[in-house]
Amino acid sequence: MSELPKGWAETKLGEISQLEMGQSPPGTATNSDAKGIPLIGGASDFVGEQIKPNRFTSAPTKICQPNDLILCVRATIGKLAVAESAYCLGRGVAGIRPRNVNQDWLRYRLIGDASALDAAGTGSTFRQIDKQTLVSWNINLPPLNEQRRIVAKLDRLFARSRCAREELGRVSRLVQRYKQAVLAAAFRGDLTADWRAENPDVEPASELLRQILIRRKQRYNEKYNESKLKNKKKPRKDFVDQIPSIQSEVEISLPKTWAVTNIDYLAHVTKLAGFEYTKHFKTNDVAGIPIIRAQNVQMGKFIETNIKYISEDVSNYLERSQLHGREVLMVFIGAGTGNVCLAPQERRWHLAPNVAKIDVDEISSNYLCLYLQSSIGQNYVDSWIKSTAQPSLSMETIRKIIVFLSPLEEQKEIVRRVEKLFKAIDLIEQEHQKASKLLDRLEKATLSKAFRGELVPQDPNDEPAAVLLERIQAERQTQPKRKAKSTRKPKAN
Repeated sequence: MSELPKGWAETKLGEISQLEMGQSPPGTATNSDAKGIPLIGGASDFVGEQIKPNRFTSAPTKICQPNDLILCVRATIGKLAVAESAYCLGRGVAGIRPRNVNQDWLRYRLIGDASALDAAGTGSTFRQIDKQTLVSWNINLPPLNEQRRIVAKLDRLFARSRCAREELGRVSRLVQRYKQAVLAAAFRGDLTADWRAENPDVEPASELLRQILIRRKQRYNEKYNESKLKNKKKPRKDFVDQIPSIQSEVEISLPKTWAVTNIDYLAHVTKLAGFEYTKHFKTNDVAGIPIIRAQNVQMGKFIETNIKYISEDVSNYLERSQLHGREVLMVFIGAGTGNVCLAPQERRWHLAPNVAKIDVDEISSNYLCLYLQSSIGQNYVDSWIKSTAQPSLSMETIRKIIVFLSPLEEQKEIVRRVEKLFKAIDLIEQEHQKASKLLDRLEKATLSKAFRGELVPQDPNDEPAAVLLERIQAERQTQPKRKAKSTRKPKAN
């Protein structure tokens, strides 16, 4: 251990604070109707550095006081906030009340120790840190006046970093707005106006729709004749027999070569049926065919995390919900309803519940995926989402979503231009993320420097921390001790 700065002293968290571990009140006494005292259960009740509880209790167990430090001690360990009022402390938090030390200094110290506190957690299902670990947590204590100087310096430095974070937050929001502006321009036809001027003879989208119908009918007739020769069951039609007429439902003035249609005409939409899920779907965490769940479908991005698998035999049997890498995927129930991304192509995947596949065969799937991410496409998606306890879309409503369709060659040009612009925008986002990480490292380095005694100069006239500790100890001895709860059972009458 390095030598302490002059005037500093080694101590424990339990020596310089009063610790109160939380205890959950009875479930029957909790409510969300603001009856009783606010209840802090854990990290979910923290918003940034503030406490925003959404539950209350009429039978509080452990109660903190205003200005106590509230520390998360379970699952998300190390998160910290200052209590603005009295709260009931649930099992996932602890209350810390400083004894004769600067509260803001101790707050900064615990923020700096957040990673170490988290590493000290134990447990498999829910990691947590116990009272004994907190009580014996090592603290290098500076003199009280130096604590105040450290806080003043940290307040100034962290105010600057907060301003920097706010500016970075604006960059992030601008990035998202810029992407939406690009998509809106693309699907109004503005992005490729020059391309159309240079390609006046391109086949219009109305002709593309007509040719799609002709080719589908030809393919169906071939299957029908083949099944008739082999004396097999007549094949099922999986396409619409007539080009939809929905131009009148659109208020935007589109280029003359564009057409208005819907997903039902452009694609085959399906999902994993409920009976298939309950009867055949047995997932595992190790091997087989990976499945795509709602959490993997973010807006415009496939996120390969927390992957589960089904057996290859089950995937072969459930052929209708297999994925081949050409589909657009859409979340149709729960959080993220309406999110879309392209199916991954590098290996075989399978649909899980809550995700539909939109299987296009005659237009660009990239074009449709970008369209459904745009504010134009999302407006049509949102118009069909049911506003219930769980937002949802049916396969029928997905099929009804209106699509602004450009000629096939223009689809390719739109995709090329959007992806080029997105790549440039993503570079800005990457720089933003680098700057955010740099701020995190800078704040950690500043805190580390502060608690090594290197942030502010020492003053030989400061009362040494050892004297402060003696005073704290003397005050503790004059306070009445809490009576321990008796564990002895009452005598039977």
